[in-house]
Amino acid sequence: LRGIPYLLDRFGYSASSSFVVPRQCQLARYLPDGSIYVRHLDRCTSTLAEMGLLGWMRSSDYRHRVVTAILYMNSPKWEGGGNLRCFEEDNEESLIDVIPAGGTLVLFDASKIEHLVQPSSQERYALTLFINGVLSP
Repeated sequence: LRGIPYLLDRFGYSASSSFVVPRQCQLARYLPDGSIYVRHLDRCTSTLAEMGLLGWMRSSDYRHRVVTAILYMNSPKWEGGGNLRCFEEDNEESLIDVIPAGGTLVLFDASKIEHLVQPSSQERYALTLFINGVLSP
């Protein structure tokens, strides 16, 4: 996962003028108990005026996210639900469901792609890395 920023630069992805790989990642374990992750963006897009100073300071980790990288660590022949549902920017009707099969790597723009996680019938794992950067104009 640490090589993703290099590849983004190499292939001309221009959401950021510089990519930074954080020193930490998130390992999510979803139980087969109906747990979901509600629809959201991975980057905070609210302003200081909207959030207030305390909220703004608390969201500092979220304000710099540019790209989300998710690596699924389940069976390659996964059939347990828990799909990642991504919604196309500015189009509520268009969505993509990603099956969390082991070895699948998903990359998306953290400030534009709203997404959620659907319920799973089996325990499943996802390793997420939030690649930070400075948004390009």
